[in-house]
Amino acid sequence: MKSFYQASFVNYRGMTKDKELYTEIVAEWLLDNLHCFDSIQPIEREQGYNVHHTGEMGEKTNRAEEYLAKLLFNSRIEYDGIGTYIDYQTPLKSNRNEKNKGLGKIDLLSRNDKSKTVYILELKRPDSTETMLRCVLEAYTYLKIIPKNKLFKSFDIDPFYKLKSSPLVFLNGYQYNEYIHPDRKFLRALIKELDSHPFFIKESTVFQITQQ
Repeated sequence: MKSFYQASFVNYRGMTKDKELYTEIVAEWLLDNLHCFDSIQPIEREQGYNVHHTGEMGEKTNRAEEYLAKLLFNSRIEYDGIGTYIDYQTPLKSNRNEKNKGLGKIDLLSRNDKSKTVYILELKRPDSTETMLRCVLEAYTYLKIIPKNKLFKSFDIDPFYKLKSSPLVFLNGYQYNEYIHPDRKFLRALIKELDSHPFFIKESTVFQITQQ
């Protein structure tokens, strides 16, 4: 299950011959089989999770989401209940072995002291056409993989804080339009069951940050 979000059908954006949305079929199946996520075992990173990122931008590359994550991290602003960004590109891998195969990095970590919650955020650029289902599942998979206690210790966070996972996507982008579409009832139900409330960011916000 830790690689389920990478399955090609999770990212199918169309309909079957019977006019059923592919992602709705997958979301409905997951709702009936939530216990499958329990098979995802935590993978502890020996070195800890805080690698002391500085936010240095460097040259802009084709890794648009990493660049965008740095912009948001450097802004140090609180946005829409997310809280304050405390890290970007947080590593999950410990050693190069079979157990770590396929593991990526957490796009952004944030800390909301009002709600006492830390968020694992799966960030997508404004023109991304990746399905909301994949975004939700990738973030939730990272939530299941990462040991909460060690993560919190790495960033000096109160152990009584909650840890949640959420997509961070753009208002009026592809994922947003999927989420609000009336035919996506199983997607919204799955998000609710996983307690993975998405956050939506405005392009104007990022523009303002780049002008600072």
